[in-house]
Amino acid sequence: MVTKPAARAAAVPSPVPAPARAAEREAVDRPAAGGRKRGISRAEAAQIALQLGIMLEAGVPLSQALESLQVQADRPHVREAMQAILADVRNGSDLSTAIARCPYRFPAVFSRLLRAAEASGAMGTMLHRTAEYLQSEVEAVRKLRGAMAYPVIMMVLAMAAMVLIFCFLLPRFEVMYAGRQAMLPWPTKVALGISHLLRGHWMVISVAGAATIGAAAIYLRSARGRITLDWVKLHCPLISRMFRQFYVSRSFQTMGTMIAAGVTVPEAVRLSRDVAGNHYFVELWDQAEANLQAGQRLADPLFASRLVSHTVSQMVATGERSGNLAVVMQRIAAVSETELQHTIKMVTGMLEPIMIIVLGGVVGSIVMAILLPIFRITRLMGGGG
Repeated sequence: MVTKPAARAAAVPSPVPAPARAAEREAVDRPAAGGRKRGISRAEAAQIALQLGIMLEAGVPLSQALESLQVQADRPHVREAMQAILADVRNGSDLSTAIARCPYRFPAVFSRLLRAAEASGAMGTMLHRTAEYLQSEVEAVRKLRGAMAYPVIMMVLAMAAMVLIFCFLLPRFEVMYAGRQAMLPWPTKVALGISHLLRGHWMVISVAGAATIGAAAIYLRSARGRITLDWVKLHCPLISRMFRQFYVSRSFQTMGTMIAAGVTVPEAVRLSRDVAGNHYFVELWDQAEANLQAGQRLADPLFASRLVSHTVSQMVATGERSGNLAVVMQRIAAVSETELQHTIKMVTGMLEPIMIIVLGGVVGSIVMAILLPIFRITRLMGGGG
């Protein structure tokens, strides 16, 4: 994740009073006892926001609402998080500051929206809006992962099937080929060679495979590896359109929600950069933030980027001129989410036959390599009789 120096962040105007901003920065910058623990997922944060909003709108005091959430929490880390937040609130902290100070990290948008709600006094409404935003993001991520899970599962099953064929099925047929090596076609000889290699050096191959997977995982966790993976997501055939629409939907949904809540445009852009999830979209929002600080339009870097369509850039420019930027961005997010759903269905529908054809061809070729000598031996025996 790309971060900015504190001086740059402080230069951006905010509707929140300076003491509140300083308190939140202190809460965020100060490490919690024992360091940050596992974070609160977006789904868990959405549930907390929804239940807290309902209780506050019903007139339940904040401390009692937090205590109720702590009691009914069925996951230990959520219970501990609510306990820490409740303790800070009872000591006089604002809810947004208590959440920022919590040893369990909440999604960044959560405390930002609550901070805007505390400035406007519409805490219940803002909590409902936060829950809707987080739930929509969870649903989009779930659909995207579901679309990518199918080819991964198919590849794992295909690899398992090939290992079974080479290591267990082919050796049984090899007994039938004994003494007839000259009669074997080249596909069968290749299959037998692979079988001998896997069975004779399975430990070396297993260690090498595990080392390769480990090295790939370490590389993808590095900064350069994440950039490489982000580039693949945006340029790989079939899936690039799906990922572009996902990042556009997430970014504009975040900005639209934040601006509608009363957050300034520069701060909304900065938060969209923090939750972008892709290096190239982070660079785009960095440029957008620089343009805003220089007094230029938000739409200018969008027009110059290939990540965002010209239509979307034109809609943002229109929203800036009309003063309805929040509404325009939420409409862009809604359209992008609808297009994302259609694209996921299309990609899934295209991947299914492609995977079946490719994997069926590979497994079928191995099976034919096994059966070809049998057909040849049977034919020769029939002709000799």
